[in-house]
Amino acid sequence: MRIPAPHRRGSAMVIAAVLIFILGSLAITLTETTVGNLKGEQRRTDDLALAMASESAANIALDYLQRNTSKLRTDLDATLRATVLPTMSDLEAAKPNAELTGTMGISQVHGMDIGARWCFVGQRAVIKETVDGTPRLKVVSIGTPDSMTQDVYFIRAWATQGNSSNIQSYRTRRVEMLFVPYPQEVFVRAMFAHKGYDFQGSATTDSWISSAGSYVENGRRNGTLGSEGDIYVQKPDNIGGEQNIQDFINYPLPPVEYDQTIPLESPDILTSSTTFDASSSEKYRYSAIDLDSGAQITIKGAVTIYVDGPVSIAPKKTVAPIVYADASSTLTIVQNDFKTADDPDWSGIDNSLDQMNGGESIGDPTKPSKLLFISAYTGEFTFNGGAQFGGVLYMPNATLKMNGTFDFFGSVIAEAFATKALTGEDDQGKVNGTFSFHYDEDLAKLKLPLPGRIGVVGWFTNNPVVGGP
Repeated sequence: MRIPAPHRRGSAMVIAAVLIFILGSLAITLTETTVGNLKGEQRRTDDLALAMASESAANIALDYLQRNTSKLRTDLDATLRATVLPTMSDLEAAKPNAELTGTMGISQVHGMDIGARWCFVGQRAVIKETVDGTPRLKVVSIGTPDSMTQDVYFIRAWATQGNSSNIQSYRTRRVEMLFVPYPQEVFVRAMFAHKGYDFQGSATTDSWISSAGSYVENGRRNGTLGSEGDIYVQKPDNIGGEQNIQDFINYPLPPVEYDQTIPLESPDILTSSTTFDASSSEKYRYSAIDLDSGAQITIKGAVTIYVDGPVSIAPKKTVAPIVYADASSTLTIVQNDFKTADDPDWSGIDNSLDQMNGGESIGDPTKPSKLLFISAYTGEFTFNGGAQFGGVLYMPNATLKMNGTFDFFGSVIAEAFATKALTGEDDQGKVNGTFSFHYDEDLAKLKLPLPGRIGVVGWFTNNPVVGGP
C-alpha cells in the first residue's frame, strides 16, 4: 500500500526537527563543557600563580631577615625578647612592628599583590634530621630525647588575586613558616665532632677560666666531650666522669662563609716573617700560608687573615710562629674549602698545625680566644703536637687527625676526629695518645665572627581562601 506524499513529508520534517534538537543540545552541552574546562584551567593557572607568588613572598621575607639578623635580637634573653619583638597578637592585629611588606622591595609577583609579617614565638625544642640526604631542623615537644631548646620565630606571607570590591574573585593564599637562628656561641665544650669517636689511651680533659687566672691542673673538671654520634671513653675518670660525655646530641652549627672579595696580597703565599697591623687594615687575604721554619707573624690589634687554600703553620719550629704585640691583639684565620689540584703552587703544602720544638707554643695558652681558626675545608687537617697550643678550632666539615704529645688549651669543633683515615661512614673516629685538653670556660661566651644564619624548621602552605590576608 503506497503512503500518500503529504504523510511522508510530515515524517521527514519530524525527523529533521528531532535531529536539529539533538545537535543543538549537543552543541550547548559541548559549549558548556568547553567553557567549564577553560574556567577550570584558568582557576588552576591562577592557583599555581598564587602559590608561586605566596612562596616568593615567604622567601623574600626570609631573605630580608637573613640579611638583617640583628632584628632578631638574639643578644637578649628570651624573656626580654618577648617584650621588645612583635608577638603573635601583633601579627594577627597587623601592627606596624610586625610588618615586613614595606621591606620587600617589590609589591607584586606574577601580577599578584604580596606581603608578609613576622613575630617571635618563644622557645621550642628542635632536633636535626636528614631528609633525602639533606640535613634540616624540626620542631618537637620540649623534653623530646636528643632535642635542644631553640628560639623560634614565625613568618606569615601571602599573595592576593583580584579586587577587594569583588568578593567572588578576591582570593588569598598563605605560606607560614617557623625558623630558628643558628647559635653563634658554639664553644661550650672541650671537644665536639658531628661523627662519633673513641677517646682512648692516656688522653685527658679538664678546664679552667682564663679570666680568673692561670691554668691549674685538674682545678676544674668541665672538659666535656660532645658528638651527634656515639662516644666511647676508655677511661671516664680521665675526663672527669660520665657526666662529661654528651653523645647523641643535636647541635646545629652555622656554616662557614668565605669572603673572596678581599684582594690578594702580593706575594699571595705567606712564607716569611710579616707584621699585620689592624690600624692599617683589619683584613688580609692570601692564596696559602706556608711559614718557613724561622718565620714569625706579628699581630697588632684585631686581625683577620683569609686563606684560599692550605695553611701550614709551625713545621718543626724553634720559635713561636705567632707573636702578639699586646694583650688586646687577636688573630682570626678563615680558610676556604679547596682541593690541592686547584693551584699548582699548593703542591707540597701540608694543611696542618705542625709540631713544635724547643717548648714553644702556637697561639696563647693563657688566653686561647686570641687565636681563632675557622675553616670550611672538607678534607683532612693534621694537628701534629710537640708542645703547647692555645687557640680555638672551628672546622665543622673537616676530619681532624691528631698525633703526638701536646697540651691543647682552648676548644675544638670538627666533623670527625681520627688518628687514621676514615674509610666509610660507619667507621668510628679515634682520639688516642697522650693529649691533654684544657677547656677554657670563658670560650662559652665567644661568638663566631660569621654572618648570622637562620634555618627553616617548618613550612605550611594553605589552600586559597576567599577574601584578603
